[in-house]
Parts: sequence; C-alpha cells; structure tokens
Amino acid sequence: MQTLAITSFQQVIDRHKALIAAILSEEGFDASDLDDVAPAQFVEYVGDATHVLAQSPLWSSDHESMEAAHVYLVDALSRPEGDSDKAVLLASAGRHLDGVDATDFDC
Repeated sequence: MQTLAITSFQQVIDRHKALIAAILSEEGFDASDLDDVAPAQFVEYVGDATHVLAQSPLWSSDHESMEAAHVYLVDALSRPEGDSDKAVLLASAGRHLDGVDATDFDC
C-alpha cells in the first residue's frame, strides 16, 4: 500500500495525533488537546510521548522510532516555510511515526 507523502506539519499532526493522544492518555492527557494544536506544541507532545515510551523496555523499538521522529520534527520546526529541507524532515518524521506500533496503544 502506498501512503501519501507528508509535506506539512498539519499532515503529520492529522495522521499521527491519535497515536500521540493514546500514548499520552496514561499521563492524563486529553485527546481534545490536539484539536487545532500548533506545530510547536505538537512537537512538545511528541517529546512527551518519547519520554513515556522510554519507561518500558517492551516499547524500545517504538521509543527509538518516536525519538527519531521528535528529532526530525524539532529540526523541521526551526526551518522557515519554503525551505526545501523542511518537507524532507517532515516526511522522515512521518515515516518514523509510522514505525510506532499503534496497536500497542489501541489506536
């Protein structure tokens, strides 16, 4: 199955907000916090999810994927709109988020 290329923060958010909300729900996170979330806040939530996943060795591969996605998102956030590298960074972040086993988190 071919997936659509991710080229904007909004696409990353739309595609992966259920996953982030599910991971953070154990910490009392409300999924509605991701409605109309700004890119910088979403990146912070991905960082929070990275910390949650680091707490269990059962999630080590998911943690590695989430951590890599977070690094790419932080870098993309620092790039100006129109920077050609930004789309590459967002696509890489999306691929890493796709690598997190969402079935572990009921989403």
